[in-house]
This record gives sequence, structure tokens and C-alpha cells, in this order.
Amino acid sequence: MGTSKNDQLSTWIKRSNNILIASGDKFTGDGICSTLALQMILANLGKNVVSLFPFPIQNKYKFLDGINLIKTSLEEDGAITIQITPKNTEVTNIEYKLNSGTASIIVTPNSGNISPNDISIANSVGRYDLIITLNTPNLNYIGSTYTENVEIFTTTPIVNMATDPANEFYGKFNFVDLSKSSSCEIIFDWIINHNNYSSLINNKLATILLAGIIDSTKSFLNTKTSYSAFEAAGKLYELGAMQSDIIENLFKMKNFRTLKIWGTILGNLERDSTHRISWTTAEDNDFETYKSHPDDVGDLANDLLRYIVKTDLVVLFLENTVKTIIQIRIAPNIDITPEALKSLVGGEISQNGIDILVPKETTLTQVKQSLLKKITAFQNTRLKLSPEDSLKKDPSNIYLEKDFNNNQKTDERIDIKKEENTTPVVPEDIPFTTFLNTKKKSPIIENTPNTTKNSTEDSIPNWLKNT
Repeated sequence: MGTSKNDQLSTWIKRSNNILIASGDKFTGDGICSTLALQMILANLGKNVVSLFPFPIQNKYKFLDGINLIKTSLEEDGAITIQITPKNTEVTNIEYKLNSGTASIIVTPNSGNISPNDISIANSVGRYDLIITLNTPNLNYIGSTYTENVEIFTTTPIVNMATDPANEFYGKFNFVDLSKSSSCEIIFDWIINHNNYSSLINNKLATILLAGIIDSTKSFLNTKTSYSAFEAAGKLYELGAMQSDIIENLFKMKNFRTLKIWGTILGNLERDSTHRISWTTAEDNDFETYKSHPDDVGDLANDLLRYIVKTDLVVLFLENTVKTIIQIRIAPNIDITPEALKSLVGGEISQNGIDILVPKETTLTQVKQSLLKKITAFQNTRLKLSPEDSLKKDPSNIYLEKDFNNNQKTDERIDIKKEENTTPVVPEDIPFTTFLNTKKKSPIIENTPNTTKNSTEDSIPNWLKNT
């Protein structure tokens, strides 16, 4: 009988002492939460752990325990490596002396001399006997941390943990479970079913895991949400997960500048339903007016894809003082890959699309015209339209799905007019508390009929009332 993946993971961890955790997932929330969860588990098992998340961490996650221990690069240890590679001789002996804080290193060659050009100095990033990657289809997703430390990633065994079918199975051990919605589910399933580890689940760890599941499944509304996500959520709630803290930080706690910049982006939203492209902008003066930053936008492009009909691609143009940041996101179940977009317009592959940075010497108008022209030509070919068919904006209204809770498309639409100070609307009902208080017969949550609400209290979503 073969050994289960949970048992294999336990074996790898048991025989390792110095473990590096790294994630290439900067958007779903599962990346940072699964990193924090593993960090806590491994530290409690007595392992030396370094956790790497080489992206800006959004403020909404900073209520989670252990966030201050996360490193953004492998060059934070302070140590350096001095490498001597003589071209015309060999090193036969090395001595060192320490005197009043001064280190003297004496290197003796076999013959001849050692030139200063033979000496190089680099930051030391330590040595690990295991690397665990989370939600990282390939190592390039980790960015410069990988490209600048290729030796570490190629000489150290890697446990590759993911749920994405696009994963390239690059690890020594590949724990890729397509039946799960998130790596937090994989971690929870592993630890809860381990006789010696299940006692490690306290309310802090349960909160981290539940936050990752809720965020990565878009509060269980994502069409890819697995049944195991609902099961895990119920158990984590029973184990002390602080649901009210999760809801408060992930959903309610939006500062004024974030809401205002979101409103600007939604107000600028445009669409070409023929080419199935939607796009929007936030200019430098918008961010300056609201004292905001492109990081406050988060992954709004992916959220928009949940609601905008007749759209295969959403493009966000975010201009700041030194560059224009472009997010391109692909709708689910579309025959477009991030790799295809990268070959078309460049940039770096990210979660469900690509990101592009354009220096400020190119104006926002020029950037928009150039990129949308390329994407339009791409869609002409893909959708078998006329090669001469240019981008044409739909009438002034953008049409979104009427029922935000229903994953099936409907012919009924809401007109969202471009109004000043538009702000985003939270989905009317998130079925988390419904799930916790009912028996689970099916992974599909049925929507209750809409009723007319006559008061402010009645208009509050159920998931907020129960916190």
C-alpha cells in the first residue's frame, strides 16, 4: 500500500531542521495565510523557520499572528560570504583573527599572488535542508528572490504545495491537490489528521487557516470552491477561529482613501462587449487627491471579473508618480493563458493574469492606446472577428450581473452609471454563517429569494449581522 501525501509531508518535515517557506501567490490571501500557518506549525515543532513573502503585505492581513516574522528577501541575515577564486594559483590555507571587533582573514596561495580581482563579496542567505513553496506554479513566480539565489533553490529539496492545475511539478515532493480550493485546506487536512500534530491547532492558527480559506474562495462564492473548504471552515470555527476578527479585517475595515480610489476606478470602467474587454484607470492625481497608493487597489481586477458580463479580460491602468502599473486578469474557464498574454504584451505572470510596469516617460494615454490595441488584435484572432475591427466602447453604462450571489449568468442586468464618488458594493449575502449553522448536504449553497427591505437594518447582509 502506498504512503499517503500527508504521511510523506510529515516525513519530509520530521527529517528537516532548517526550513525555508516561500510563496509566489500575492493575490488570493491563501499565499500569506498558508505561509503564516506553516510558520506557526513548524516553529511549534521546534524547527528553525524562515518565511519569505517577497511582496507588499496588505494591511488587512496584519491582524494575523506572526506577520512581523515574515521576510521580504533572503538578504536580511546580515552575514556576508567572501569568495576567493584565484585565476593562476590555488588557495592552500585560510586563517582569521579577531581583535577589538576587527576581523582579519589571511589567505595563503599555493604559489604566486592573489589579486583583489579574485575576491568577491555577497550577502549570505543561509543554508536550508528543506524548502516548502506555496501556491507557486513555477519558481519564477517568486521573482528576484529566486533568480538571485538559484543555487539555493536548485540544491535544496523542495516540497511543492499547490492546488492549481497549471503547476509544473518542479519539487522533489509535489503535494498538488486539485480537489482543494486553497493550500490552507491542504495544511488543515494534514495537521488535523496527524495524531501528534492536531493538538497544535489553537485559536490563532485556526483563525489564520480560516482567513486564508475565506479570502481565497471569495467567501465561498468562487465557482472553484471545494466541498472540503466548507468542511474545513466548520471545523476551524469549532476549534476557536475568530470569525468576527476575519470579517472585520477582510471585509469591513476599508479606510476612506481605499474606498475613494475604488470608487474612481469603478466610475471609469468601460467595456467593449464585441471584443469582450473591460478596462479602467486611476491617474496619478486621483491617488494624490485621496492620499492613496496603487497597493490600496489590491486585486480589484479579479473581483470585477466576477460581476462584469461579456468580458474575457479586465485591464487596470494605475498611474503613480514614477510608473504606470497594469493589471490584466483573465476570466475563469477562458481559453487564454497568462503565458499567451506575456508573449503578447510582456510583463510578469501573476495570479490569473500578468502585471506590467511601464516607466513614467510614456504617458498614460500612450500606454492605454498601445496595450488595448494589441489586446484587441489578439481578440480579433481568437474570436474570429475581422482583423480591421477596432476597439469600440459600449454605451455609457456598464452592465453587471443583477444577482451577485448567483454564479450562473442571467439576462437581467443592473445599469451602473458613471457617477462621481461611486463606491464598491459588498455582495449581499456571503453564505459562511449559513453554512456553520446548517447541516452540509451539498457543496452548493442555494440562494434564498430576494425580499424587499424597508429599513436600514434589514438591508445589512446576513454575514455582517452575525459578527
